[in-house]
Amino acid sequence: AFQALQEAGSNADPSMLAGGIWEALLTTAAGMAVAIPASAALTWFEAVLDNLRTDLEDLSARIFVADLPGDGMGENVAKLAAQ
Repeated sequence: AFQALQEAGSNADPSMLAGGIWEALLTTAAGMAVAIPASAALTWFEAVLDNLRTDLEDLSARIFVADLPGDGMGENVAKLAAQ
């Protein structure tokens, strides 16, 4: 479309550009219609994964810090802290 406008010289008709510009805007709008929801979905999934990772880290910390049944380590730690 721009090439045809250039070849027309001083007799250029701006309506010749309308079709090309319309097509470019249409494809841009279609791309945005796909990109915006995809970006929102990615952000949501990342937030879900961050919450899951935090929960798993807390759970694993509690497992490794917790006293084992019958171990008596909690009692020994309490005795050492009292001294």
